[in-house]
Amino acid sequence: MNGNFCSDQFWDVNQTWNNQVPQFSTCFEDTIFISLPCLSFCLILFLNFCCLPRSLSENTLPWTWLNISKICLSFILLTVSCVWCGIIVRDSYYDHDVPYSSLMSSCSKVAVFFLVTLVMLKHRLCGVTTSIALAIFWLIFSFCSILLYRSALIKYFHSNSEAASGVVFILNMLFYPIVFLQLILSVFVDKKKFSLLEESNIMNEVSFLTTVSFLWFVKYIHKSRKKLLEVEDLFFSYKCLTIKHIYGAFEKHWKYYLLPGKHPNISLIWALVKAFWPCILGTVVMDLVFLVFILIPSLLLDRIIDFSKNDFYSWRGHFYAVLIFLTDFVGKITLNHNVHLMSLSSIQLQSALMGALFRKNLTMSTAARKDHASGALMSLLSVDVKRIQWFTLQFSTLIAAPLRIILIIVIMWQYIGISTLAGIGIIAILFPISYFVSRVGWKYSDKQMEVKDVRLKLMNEILNGIKILKLYAWEIPFAGRVSNSRKDEMKWIRYSFYTYVVTSFIYYCAPFAVSVVTFATFLLTDRNNVLDPTKAFVTLTLMEQLRYALFELPDAVADLIQFSISLKRLKSFFTCENKDDKVVGNNPEQGEAITMKDATFSWTTDSDCVLKNINLHVPYGKLIAIIGPVGSGKSSLLSGILGELFKKSGSVDIKGSVAYVPQVTWVLNRTLRDNILLVKHMVEDKYNKVLDLCCLRPDLEILPAGDLTEIGEKGVNLSGGQKLRVNLAQAVYQDKDIYLLDDPLSAVDVHVRKTLFSDVIGNTGLLGNKTRILVTHDVSVLQDVDLIVSMKDGEIDEIGSYNDLMNKKGSFACFVEEHSNVKEAEEVAAENGGLTISRLNSKDSAASKDYEMGDQMIINAAKCLEKSEEEIEYRLTDDERMEVGGVHRLVYWNYAKQMGVHFLIGGALGYLLYAAFEAGANIWLSKWSSDASSHNGTSNTVWRLSMYGTLGLAQVLSSLLGSLLLVFGATRASERYHRFMLNSVMKSPMFFFDTTPVGRIINRFTTDLEVLDNQLIYRIEGWFNCIFSAIASFTIIGMNTPIFLASLAPLGLIYYFIQ
Repeated sequence: MNGNFCSDQFWDVNQTWNNQVPQFSTCFEDTIFISLPCLSFCLILFLNFCCLPRSLSENTLPWTWLNISKICLSFILLTVSCVWCGIIVRDSYYDHDVPYSSLMSSCSKVAVFFLVTLVMLKHRLCGVTTSIALAIFWLIFSFCSILLYRSALIKYFHSNSEAASGVVFILNMLFYPIVFLQLILSVFVDKKKFSLLEESNIMNEVSFLTTVSFLWFVKYIHKSRKKLLEVEDLFFSYKCLTIKHIYGAFEKHWKYYLLPGKHPNISLIWALVKAFWPCILGTVVMDLVFLVFILIPSLLLDRIIDFSKNDFYSWRGHFYAVLIFLTDFVGKITLNHNVHLMSLSSIQLQSALMGALFRKNLTMSTAARKDHASGALMSLLSVDVKRIQWFTLQFSTLIAAPLRIILIIVIMWQYIGISTLAGIGIIAILFPISYFVSRVGWKYSDKQMEVKDVRLKLMNEILNGIKILKLYAWEIPFAGRVSNSRKDEMKWIRYSFYTYVVTSFIYYCAPFAVSVVTFATFLLTDRNNVLDPTKAFVTLTLMEQLRYALFELPDAVADLIQFSISLKRLKSFFTCENKDDKVVGNNPEQGEAITMKDATFSWTTDSDCVLKNINLHVPYGKLIAIIGPVGSGKSSLLSGILGELFKKSGSVDIKGSVAYVPQVTWVLNRTLRDNILLVKHMVEDKYNKVLDLCCLRPDLEILPAGDLTEIGEKGVNLSGGQKLRVNLAQAVYQDKDIYLLDDPLSAVDVHVRKTLFSDVIGNTGLLGNKTRILVTHDVSVLQDVDLIVSMKDGEIDEIGSYNDLMNKKGSFACFVEEHSNVKEAEEVAAENGGLTISRLNSKDSAASKDYEMGDQMIINAAKCLEKSEEEIEYRLTDDERMEVGGVHRLVYWNYAKQMGVHFLIGGALGYLLYAAFEAGANIWLSKWSSDASSHNGTSNTVWRLSMYGTLGLAQVLSSLLGSLLLVFGATRASERYHRFMLNSVMKSPMFFFDTTPVGRIINRFTTDLEVLDNQLIYRIEGWFNCIFSAIASFTIIGMNTPIFLASLAPLGLIYYFIQ
């Protein structure tokens, strides 16, 4: 040993930068290229070690060719490193000139590859399929190995090698290729012996490098080319995206803020941030990293221009080109991960808020429900949550954009000095104008939404009453009303588009205005200022980036304002009064299922009492009948037992699970079987018994597919009595302890009523051992109940058995006598085959019969349709079919015809001229900046500047022409498509409406039409702008570097196949 750490200089500029064949010093290679990757591996391994299981996993990875190859290659690298280290130690023993850096690097390699081998074995035993630490280590070490491999070749072939150097050369040739091979193998992952259902996460089955590059998604792209992807074809990638995890995380922090005395100011935003801070912080970090990488090419442009002007070493040009490629490549990866994290944050916030809204809607009190109607909930779901979700995708701009503006100004100041302020001043004038015009456009959009709501409301009423409409042949006048509403809507759409044209004009005007003013200020303020290519093009590039930042910021601020408003609305909803959980206790008296003592209820805290001084004791397994005139409080009593009312005094206690059958029937748009089972599993014997006892078997015989027939909105429309029996069957199948039945016998025939009571509700029925409270007007069942409660004016008027109450000759006796006459009339009507009085007063009226007959005709017609799949045979409504693959060229041609070919060609020509003038302005700027090298560099300033401004003005006017023509064509196409679609729908036969859900038709008039109205025009404009700018760029590059054109064909093919 020579006692020195290095045998040569650590960094020698003449050896590296100022050399035709650049080389690194031995000390630099040992210290940076070897020791740095080893230290980084140890650091990452230490951080990653905490995530490893402390004990061996039962899911130990089996021995495969992959892990055997990785471990064997790692062992070879360890062996080579040991030999290498032995050579260094030997040389240091015989030669005192061996530096400490060489010994340190060789020992570091031995230590790190020993650790790598141990980590691989540990991962196999613990069932770890991929390692972040190893992937990063192989990536960094492979990059360093490229330079070390090159250095080893140069040293061997350009120096006098001794015997020992030959051995070192062989070790180098063996060592570095194995490192590259390990990097390739790290892309692949081991497979486990088995995969538990809860662990079926694709992100655990891909390598770190595959995750970074999103290559794991390629197989789903290939699959989507062959078939339309279904939910079953997709995967579950993140546990953090389960609604259980998302809502649980939010609820934990939100409840903490709601604790009394904990926080005087309840903050919804901080609850969201604390719940989902990892993704939010990751978004900000990624955006800041992307900011750095997006500015580096602008700085490298200076070096490339400088390289092109001077006779430097050729390798520097290759170095700059590779550096620009790498920075752009890493920047794009960073941007993609930034978008990915923003999407995750958006999904998390949306899911948490929507889950909280639905949960709050179930728990809020009656008083709060009066202040927040169902329409308010829909507005919060569709508007406010959407605004918060959108702001989540934009909020990092509020942090990154100001930093980007500051950095760009600082960099520009280095090139053109105080003239930077002139360009910034122009932008500062233009973007408030753009913001003001955008605000006007938002107001027009709001007006359009108001008119659109009127049109959709009218359209919804037309579709819901289409049978009556067609019966009276009113299609034309109602279609005319919709068309008139559409004309008003199109007026506001046009106004909104005009504001967009103005905003677009400012956007395209900004680059040339800023550059002209900046360069004019720079040249005219000082005659010694010269515009050379470096200053011109670097400034122009930075100005373009500054424009993006300054135009993004107002939109982000506007989104922040909307976000704050929506946050306040959501907070107001979340903090409104909940139902009191203590209204209903769970400690009734001994032997009782329900106990009510001196209970007084009202709907709200400040409203009149609806129930007063209720004392009710319901024993287990008894049948209680609640009777009384209309408005006496029967249904309110059930609501009080359920805890839906505000309890002013007294107590209510229930023990056991509760099933409730309301007066207003409720069915799902699913099969009849699904409506009965709900979330319960199918038990065939129990299910068949419920069908028989609830008198649904005869209905199944007339349905096209029995209990697999779809019911609801556009299936078989059940009568009121059928829906009631389905609801009763729902409750019975759930097998609860207590049943609250709100007049379930009112809408059925007399014989069905008797059967339901005797076989289901009565003491001899299926629910005979359950506790039942039955609200009824049917006096015929009162003799078979255990206890009768007579209600009057919100109070219990009488209570007792049937005989006791009849002997009292009170209000109950009068009620029985009054309804006995109705009962006799119903029995006579039933014997004569007519409708009962109760059915005449129920939903099963004559009109309902006619409606059912019409539906039965539809069912019979549906039976005649040929279906390709057995699964759909019982369904009137088919699943909506989506086209697969690329859009057919006829669709484009049809849209072009509706748009007007002259408008489309004119718009394309406008953007073609814009691209041409933009390229011409850049060429002119290049010629202008070349004047700096001539003797009269400042004599042509005014003429050059005027010509540059003229080209810029022509460029902006061309874009204005293109935007206007495309706007005219887009509004024309949108108007025509709506007219064609409306006429087609209004002329469709009734079978179309009976087999197509209203929501599906409405979606065509909302979502799809919204794309035509407000979105497609931007896609067309962006496509024209992109394609013509690319053609102009390729033309300029081809004129200066013709060989570049040879690469266009293969690059185009690669891009085509990727697309």
